[in-house]
Amino acid sequence: MFKENWKSIFFVRIKPVPQDQEQADYKSKYYFDKPDLLDLNETVKVGDLLRFLRARSLEERSFAHFLDEAGDKVYSSQTF
Repeated sequence: MFKENWKSIFFVRIKPVPQDQEQADYKSKYYFDKPDLLDLNETVKVGDLLRFLRARSLEERSFAHFLDEAGDKVYSSQTF
């Protein structure tokens, strides 16, 4: 989509639309104690878990992880 619209963006033909702050949802990485560590003992909603994984997954690489019984990092990602 970016490639298709680059000329319009460059020549300022696209007018930005302000984000609706009522629907905005932004969390800084500093909001979390350990931003990429999944706590397997924490109770969370499925939607929140999926958003957490999606936000930390980039193609085949993931930054989200949990610690197994031996204390080793196990990475988890989500793709659609």
